[in-house]
Order: sequence, then structure tokens, then C-alpha cells
Amino acid sequence: MKKKRIISMAVIAVMVLTIPFISMGVFGDADNTGSTGSAENVADTDTADTENGTNTLNGISGSAAESGNYEDVAQEYSDMSGYAEAIADMVAGDGGSYDETLTVDTESGTVTAKDGSTTDDIDSTLRSVLSLDVDDAAAVLEDNGYTVLEVEGTSISVDDPYQTMRLIVETDADMTSSYGAAQIASYGSNYVLQFDSEADTIAAYEELSSNEDVKVYPDGIVHADVDTEDEESSEDEGITKSESNAEDESLDTDSNTEANEAENSSSEEDEDSQSDSESEGVSASSLSGVEDGTYYSWGVAVMGLDSMQEALEELDDTNDITVAVLDTGVYYKNSLLKGRVDTDNDIDYVNNDYDATDDNGHGTHCAGIIVDCTPDDVTILPIKVMDSSGSGSYLTIYLGIEYALEAGADVISMSLGGEDDGTSTYFEELFAEAESMNTIVVCAAGNDSASADNMYPAHSDYVLAVSALDSNLSIASYSNTGNCIDFAAPGSKITSTYKNTTATISGTSMATPHVAAAAASVKVWDNTLTNQELKALLEEYSVDLGTSGWDTTYGYGYIDFSDFDFEDSSANATSEKYISDATVTLSSSSYTYDGTAKKPTVTVEYDGDTLTEGTDYTVSYSNNTNAGTATVTITGTGSYTGSKTKTFSIAKATPTLTATIGSTSLTVGNTTTVKGTASTGGTITISSSDSSVVKVSKSGTKSVSATATAVGSGSAKVYVTIAATANYKAVTKYATVTVSGKNISSATVSLSSTSYTYDGTAKKPTVTVKYGSTTLTKGTDYTVSYSNNTNAGTAKVIVKGINNYSGSVTKTFTIKLSTPSVSSLTNTSSGVKVKWGKVSGASKYRVMRRTSTSGSWTTLGVTTSNTYTDKTATNGKTYYYTVQCVTSSSTKSSCTTLSSYSTSTKNKTVRLTTPTLSSVKKVSSGKMTVKWEKVSSVTGYQIQYSKSSSFSSGNKTVSVSGASKVSKTISGLTKNKKYYVRVRTYKTVSGTKYYSGWSSVKSRKL
Repeated sequence: MKKKRIISMAVIAVMVLTIPFISMGVFGDADNTGSTGSAENVADTDTADTENGTNTLNGISGSAAESGNYEDVAQEYSDMSGYAEAIADMVAGDGGSYDETLTVDTESGTVTAKDGSTTDDIDSTLRSVLSLDVDDAAAVLEDNGYTVLEVEGTSISVDDPYQTMRLIVETDADMTSSYGAAQIASYGSNYVLQFDSEADTIAAYEELSSNEDVKVYPDGIVHADVDTEDEESSEDEGITKSESNAEDESLDTDSNTEANEAENSSSEEDEDSQSDSESEGVSASSLSGVEDGTYYSWGVAVMGLDSMQEALEELDDTNDITVAVLDTGVYYKNSLLKGRVDTDNDIDYVNNDYDATDDNGHGTHCAGIIVDCTPDDVTILPIKVMDSSGSGSYLTIYLGIEYALEAGADVISMSLGGEDDGTSTYFEELFAEAESMNTIVVCAAGNDSASADNMYPAHSDYVLAVSALDSNLSIASYSNTGNCIDFAAPGSKITSTYKNTTATISGTSMATPHVAAAAASVKVWDNTLTNQELKALLEEYSVDLGTSGWDTTYGYGYIDFSDFDFEDSSANATSEKYISDATVTLSSSSYTYDGTAKKPTVTVEYDGDTLTEGTDYTVSYSNNTNAGTATVTITGTGSYTGSKTKTFSIAKATPTLTATIGSTSLTVGNTTTVKGTASTGGTITISSSDSSVVKVSKSGTKSVSATATAVGSGSAKVYVTIAATANYKAVTKYATVTVSGKNISSATVSLSSTSYTYDGTAKKPTVTVKYGSTTLTKGTDYTVSYSNNTNAGTAKVIVKGINNYSGSVTKTFTIKLSTPSVSSLTNTSSGVKVKWGKVSGASKYRVMRRTSTSGSWTTLGVTTSNTYTDKTATNGKTYYYTVQCVTSSSTKSSCTTLSSYSTSTKNKTVRLTTPTLSSVKKVSSGKMTVKWEKVSSVTGYQIQYSKSSSFSSGNKTVSVSGASKVSKTISGLTKNKKYYVRVRTYKTVSGTKYYSGWSSVKSRKL
């Protein structure tokens, strides 16, 4: 049965970030605006109550405690299962995407988020490096647990460790404050605090980390340090690899792979519809038992797992073994994994479902190695704890381990890990449960060419830590090494399944499943061995590499089962007593630096017996005075052989920083004094979060005094930071300073022009600002912005004060369209037709008229065309016309105008009614009489006749004076020809003739 628990996840990666314990105090309250003229100084806000033998974390008086008491938001769990469910509920809101980064610019002293916005929500470590050289700053960040992604110029890109808004706390003390958390889940000494904002998360982290009885770290985001190609290793020789039906080609992945493009289906699109029985492109039905006896990984033959498989297949009584693979999932439809993946019990902690299909490839590759190395008795249980990009958090690993144990896994393979200070214990309760269940846990050492002793869970005593070999059986160039290494295994250029194809990848991620497969193979034979017995057996069959015996590079060497003795290997495995198999505990795993050497008491137990120092073992210490990771080496003597190391941490001490400020309320141009003193620690730096508001910058040691100058209106935080050193933490205290500027609204603002004509370009009149007798400087004292300054209408100029000035002033100016020009006035049968030229940018025109040069204009109408017919004009009356650009169709005089209008007297005409042509009659040969109806108020009439119906040629015109005369006889015409006739009126005003429109046409044949 599947575990029916709704689980939602953050995701882990192959590198886990642990932020060191750096405290941040404040001078002035967290939201302090201060009191003018008085010095302010607030001491550290964390205290520990040790009365009556108790150690209680008191509520914080600062911002992190303002959300209420611990009981209001906390839920305590007595069982691990309930605790896991609560964690799952928390990570359900993360959305499975953790790609937020921060960019530290040491030149400008700013920190910007991924979206480019400047952020002040940073911890003391970031604060302390803002004034350092970029290389020094990068080194400090790395030393203090930040993952440095890129250094370019003066900028450093790092992960944002607080984006989950979650803290993991380990303490034996009783918590009484919520530290501003919205939700808290606890199990034993473990607490997970969920916050609503990064600012709250950082504030709580700074406060909690200053208490020596607490271990706190963000559920930080990490990225897959996935298996870099071993460039120094030579080509594999003597190892036969099976081939697919397709040639090897380069496959572009995040893990630097060389992949076969042979696919299990015809296209990516139909993968989901493919049944388990369908496969194409790869000849073998599974990696193990390939018919010609060859295997994909060259590690199968090197470790003798080929002969081990053959021998196990001959045995009558074997065990079914489950290997839980905590990774990016497994692409179970790959035909090479057919029948070897438990798809009934898989689980996905990324997408909150029960389908752990691999969308990255890394997990499928690791699972394929196990399948390649083991017989069919071994089944893979996929547990997806990483997303498609291989990023996530501690919490999903926790959930994955817990689920693997509930599912009864025999082996847990974890090709992942994370940097820490060598003392992380978050998974130890789960690992202890695994030990009691004889579930062996195998972990990767990491790919940083560094110490695996600072990798978790690799340094846990409960797990087998694996380094990587190249094909020459030498340590791979990328592999981590260290005191925690148990075995080495093939890791370079390993071919295995990869999503729905195969790929060749390098890394300790590839070495780990080889050892997991070896452990699983032994359990197929004998599943009654304890973890201690199993490890002893693996040691017995290890081929020693490097220096004789166990060493920090290869551990006990690589496992070789070529001559595995199925009769008495179990007995031989326990014949010697290795001190490395003993359980070693220290009286304390963490100290705080005080300048003295730390020597925790050592207790060694072997098979339930407590060994005696001096008789059974000796103890030596190293690096146990200064802050960092100290080492205890336990060396067997007498009946015991070998050695074992344990580490403990010496935390940096918190320096006492005293900070004061004279005033937190200033006006532009005023100053105040800021002081910082400390007897221990690094350089003291006084700085401002916004130098355009408050300018202050000074560094020194022991005691520093600086003058802060108010240079612009607004608010800024003034920081006093003491930088981290080898033995002391960084501490930052701050006060918020509010600065008032001179209000620019009291200034006189003038524009070089307040009116423009539209031409399609933006108009920007020059701005002059005078404050009293002082002419202000653009860019220094104010900024200018324009709006609506291209199209016709009212444009705005906004003058905004900066630096020494605040407030803003808005001025306006107009943009007019060109004045429309009337091109013609024509009498038509329906009225006076007004025509004008179109104006660029105009969409509507208002047509107006008046009856005299001094009369008022009357609006006739609004049109979108460039013509308008005045149908209300009176016959014989004189009119003047004009046109104006407007914004609306309203005929009211109040509608918004976009241009001026012409008042020229040339735009003049007389309205003349078109006469009615009554008749055209033949009088005699070559003669006709034309008659029309009388039109009053005219000077006369004009008759036009032509042989062309369109009057296109040969037109003749005859004028008739007098309004009362309504006929005219025309002679001299051509016989037997058809004539077309029309008539119009005219009126002479001040020597100018004005004509009506032509009448309708009549014709007559003579």
C-alpha cells in the first residue's frame, strides 16, 4: 500500500547550503525613527534564562517576536510521521521553483534581486562584504556558507538562501517565542519555522543564531553539482560496453553527458501513451543479463558484480531486495529498466503526487547503474526529491528518507549531499532508525575536489560515503576525499539509462549506486546481516588502493566480488575488530571560540561494550582551538585495529558591538554623528543603505566615529557593521534615519514655450526652476518628465525635487494642430458646400459661419470629412465660413479645440438658390426659347448650352440681366442638331459675381 499522505515539496540538489550563525543586532528599534537630538543605544536582544537549571529561549523584544507567542503558531509532534506531514504542508506552498539569486555589487555597495530591484533584506554576512574588494568579498561569502554562482567585475552572484522563508532549528531549549513565524512544527529537539516574508525570516535567523544553545540554518536553496566530466581520466580500456541500435551522439544536458539518441518510443510526444511492454530503439530488455554477457557500466566487471549476478542466479534461495533511489525520479518507461522499478509505491516530493517520473535524467542514470549491477531480485523504489533542474531544500530529503524507511527499503542510495560545517545532524534520527532496521544508506562524497568531511550526509557515521574512480582506478580529479570516505567506486564515464535513452556521465553520483548495488547484492544472498556485519564484509572484499590500509582518498578501496565466497564470507567478515566499526560519541559536538583548545570527552562502544582509552584506543585532536571544524582521531590499539575520525565545530564568537547615533530625524544639509566600538572582531564599517539620502562611509578598528550628512529627502538605514574574522562573526546594527528636503513646490517654474503646433514629434520645452534667488540645476536638484507631449492637446511637465529638494510641481503647455484652410465655397442645389484641406493629426472638424466680418461665429456642425454643406443659408444673403479642429462631435462651443481658425474675409460667398429650368422650345429653324422660374434677390441669370450632354466641350454661355426676366430666345443654332441647356443665377456684390448651382439639364433637337 502506498503511504496516503499529501506531500508537497521544495527540492534538494546535490549541494546543500548551510548558512553560518551570524547575529545582527540593531541600534534603535527595528522600525526606529528615533528622537531628535538624543543619542540612542540598544544592547543585544537575545538572553538565556538559566534559573532552576533550565535553559529557556526568551521572547525577542525586537521585530521578530512581535507576531506573538510560540504556543499560538506551534504544533508539537510525538511521532516522526506527523512531523513529516507538517513539513510537507509547509513546503506545499513553495511551488517547486527555487531560482532566486542575489547580486552583490561591491563598487556601489548594493544588493539586487533577480528582478533587478534593490533589496535591503539581507543578513549580516552580505552586509559585511559590501565595502570589501570583490575577491575578498567572494571569499568571505564562501567561508560563511553562501553559494557563489559567478563573479564578474565588481559583482558577485549568489543564491538567495532565504527564499523558502523557512528556518530549521535544533535546540534542547524550550522555545517560548514564535520569532515572527506564521507556523512552527517540532519533533523532539527539531523545529521548522515557516515565515510570511524574507525580512521576517532574516530577522529571526539573526536573532536565533546569536544564541549559543541554538543551531539554526535556512532551508536554503541549492543547485545540482551534477557530475562534471573527468577531463583528466584516460579512455576506458579493456571494458566492453553494450551497444544500442543507434550511434552515440552528443546530448545537451545540464550534467555534461554523452548520450545515445536511441529512444524507447517514436517521439517524445507519445511517451506517455506507451505501455510497459512496448519499446523501440534499444535491443536489450534490461541492463542486467544482456545476452552477450556485457554490461553498460565498466564498473560491473571491475567490481566483480557480473560474476556475482551469475552466482546469485544459480542459488535456489535468494531474497527480494528494494533499493530506494532518492533523486530526480526514475524514467521507468525506459525499456532497459523493464520490470525493475516499483511504480506502485513511488512518490514525488516535487509535484505532490505518486508518479516519480524523472524529468531531469540524473535519477534514471543512477537507477540504471543499480539495475546494471544486480540480478532481477533487486527492485528500484523511486523517491523524487529533486526537480527538473536539480534544486531544492533539506526538507524534501528528510521526507524522502522517512518515506523510504516506512516503505521498508533495504538500501537507500543518495547521490546528493551538501556543504556544511561538519556538524549537521538533521537526518541523524532517521539514519539511526535506518541502522536499527539494518537499512544501509550510501551517499556521494561530492564533486568539488575538496573535503567530504564538510559534506552532509556524507560525513554522518551512519552512512557509507563513496569517492569516485576513473577508468585507471585512480581517484577522479573532481572527487571529494576525507576522513569520512568508506569506499571508492567507478564514477567516471559511466554509461547507463538516461530518461528514455542512455548516456555517459561522470561523478561521485555514479560511484554511489555501484556501492549501493554491491550492498544490495549481498542482501540478495543474506538479508540477516546487520549493517555493521555488512560493512565488514564489504571491507573484506575491498581492493586496497593508495596508501596501505584505509586512507582518506579511497577509504578501504573498491569492492571486488569476483571471488565471493558464498559459504563463509559472513563468518570471515567479523573475524577482525576494526575501530572504524565502533560507535564513537563526543561529549559535545559544538563549541564557541574563546581562544582555548577544545577537547570533548570521547566514548567508544563496540558491539555493546564500552572500550577503554589507552587499552583499546588512543585519542588525538587537531584544529581544535580556532573557529572551524576540529578533528578527533581515534586509533585502535591492543585487540583493535584501524582508526576513525569524528569532527566537532567551533563556532565563531559574537563580538560585542556598541553603536550610537545622534539623531534619526534630519533635514537636507544637516549632519549627525554615528559611532561604533568593539573590543574584538574585524573592521568596523559605518555605511548607508541609500547614499542619495544619507551619506556616510568610514572604516576602522576598535572605535570609529563618522559624520552622516543628510543629502536628500527620504529614509535610509545607517549601518554599523563589524566584519567577520577567522574567529568572530559579523554583526550589524542599524538605525533608520528620516530626511526631509526643501519642497520644490515653493519654487518658481517656467517653460521656454507654452504653445506648439503638432508635427508628430514630442515637444519638450526647456524648464527653468528658481528657488528664491537660486537657479536650481537639472539632474542635481530636480528631474523633469513629460507626458502627453506628442499629440495635440494639453501636455504636462512634472518637475520633481531630488537630493536637497523634495515634492513636485506640474506645469502644462498646449500642442495645437495646424489651422484648416478653406479651399472653396460652392453653391449647390442643397446649400453652400464648404471644402478645406485635411490637417495632419486631425480626426474631427467644426464648421462655423457668420454674416459679417464683425459678427459672431455660429457652429453649423462637426464632421470627420473635409467637406460640409450648409443647408440653412438664406438665398441672396452673404456669409463668411471658417473651420477648426476639435476633439469631439459636440456642436457646443465648449467642446475641446485642437487648433485655431481663420478669420479671413476671403472665405466669403453669397447663398444663391438654383433656378428651375421650365422649358426649352424650338421657335423656328436654328432658333430656341429657354424659360425658367424667377428667383428673387439676384442680379441676373446665366444660360449655358452645348451639343455635349456632359458640357465637356463647345459650351456657350448667355447672360440675362434682371431678376424678373425669365426667358431668352437664342438664335444662330445648327439645324437638325440636339442642344443641351441649363441655367443658373448670379449676383454681383462689391464687383464680385457669385453664382448659384446649375439647374437640371433639358435638351431640344432643332
